[in-house]
Amino acid sequence: MKTITVYAADDGSRWDKDRDAATRDILIREVEAFKAHIGLRPWPEAESCTNGTRFLAQPVGVRDKIFSFCKDNGWHRDMASCPIGRLCRIAYCIDSKGRQWDQQYHAANCVDAINSGATEIV
Repeated sequence: MKTITVYAADDGSRWDKDRDAATRDILIREVEAFKAHIGLRPWPEAESCTNGTRFLAQPVGVRDKIFSFCKDNGWHRDMASCPIGRLCRIAYCIDSKGRQWDQQYHAANCVDAINSGATEIV
């Protein structure tokens, strides 16, 4: 038997090398600072799955700012587990009017959701 050392970053991801975990922690802080800088409103946990019946109004132009940040900081990263990937997913859920939906589908088909009576989360 041999001992194996694993390093955990602040988001719970596990790394073989301490510098990789430290790099992830830096990225997490950069993404959080960016989100605060652009005024990105967090999605309320109580509204986890609204199926296109509710949306969250985001500041004007936030989607383009997120896409620009993601492009500048590496789209190529693992989209599911990386802080950049999670931020990109948020951008894909925002329609052209700045309404954030719980799923990308509803952002792409927001006219249907609005016509069905979708309301804003306040």
